[in-house]
Amino acid sequence: MNIYRFQLFIFTLIASFILIQFTVLMEDRGISVYNALTIFTVSQVLHVLATFTLKMLADYGINPIKIIRVSLVIRLLAIGLMLSITNVTIFITLFFIYRLCTTANILFEGLLVQKTQKENISFGRVRMFGSIGFASGGIVTFGIVLLFGQISYLLILMAILDGISAFISFKYPIKLGEKQKERNEQTDNLKINKNRKQKNSINPLKGSFSFIFLCAAAVAFADSFNIILNHQYIYSFRLTQENAIFWGGIAIIFSAFVSEVPAMLYAEQFIKKIGAKKIMMIGFSLSIVRWLLAAIAPNHILFTSTYLFHGIIFSFIFLGMIEHFKESGMGQKVVLTFTLIVSTLLLILTQTFSFILEHFDAIYILIAFAAAHILMAAIFYFKFYITSKGGKKRRY
Repeated sequence: MNIYRFQLFIFTLIASFILIQFTVLMEDRGISVYNALTIFTVSQVLHVLATFTLKMLADYGINPIKIIRVSLVIRLLAIGLMLSITNVTIFITLFFIYRLCTTANILFEGLLVQKTQKENISFGRVRMFGSIGFASGGIVTFGIVLLFGQISYLLILMAILDGISAFISFKYPIKLGEKQKERNEQTDNLKINKNRKQKNSINPLKGSFSFIFLCAAAVAFADSFNIILNHQYIYSFRLTQENAIFWGGIAIIFSAFVSEVPAMLYAEQFIKKIGAKKIMMIGFSLSIVRWLLAAIAPNHILFTSTYLFHGIIFSFIFLGMIEHFKESGMGQKVVLTFTLIVSTLLLILTQTFSFILEHFDAIYILIAFAAAHILMAAIFYFKFYITSKGGKKRRY
């Protein structure tokens, strides 16, 4: 399991480079932040389509390990060409290909959910290595800029990490044993044999789209702001690019390491004591506090401190959702559905940011986020939390 923790660390470290340092990497190639956000929007369209395709392939029982391997090989080729190409158009095209292939990371996390459930291992204690990886992105980037003076050296590190990850995927693929084969056969049977018993059986995903949507929305809002985090420090708090990268790194450490790692470690214990939905309700409530404080923060230090809420919110909502669907044995499908919604919302939000930042300050985005989370918390409370306490009691 340790080798899979390390691979998850690599995947999320690269994800942090793509999300947090995207605008900086594009500006290094002479692309403005507004055009960069448009480029990211296009990449998100590809990401959404790829996620939807992966969901379909999972429904048909296609081996996810093969997909992960192919994606890593293509990523290595794309990042290698990105290092040598100077033409901006070709560079952007290669980024699209690279971004498209990173979608396969979702399959890896879905396999980890199934493996931990099968072996009765705490998923939170495995997933926290993903949090550590994401948290390390900002500081690693700052170190690269400090040592080499250029953000472009980040691409070399990404190529090295992809090479290591490819080696792990070919040498030590995740094995789920016979249970996974049986699950794939059951999936095929559900598509072929739609008898009365199957129609009347409870599908934990059916009718639960709104439940997953609320969880995904809370995560998507937070992830989307990370894309313009450096822009916030530079233009709202008047920091230099180097200082913006540094404080952006501190913010991610606060969110993905200082708060998220401990939350991942202990959230499942809290869930067992007070229930998944109560933990999730706490997560939605804290999200309101987080965005309200971010909106009124008078300086970059107080703004950065609001990222201490992020890891707790994500852990409570995400692990609560996983626990909610635990008995279904459909962890991979839940993760894919969740990610598909997150990717779609990221697409919409980044395009909205591009318009807003051309005419207004980022403060309006933060105020809108606070209002949106008040609405989401209210919907979750009245639609899912209150109803579970009355009439039909169910313990999660």
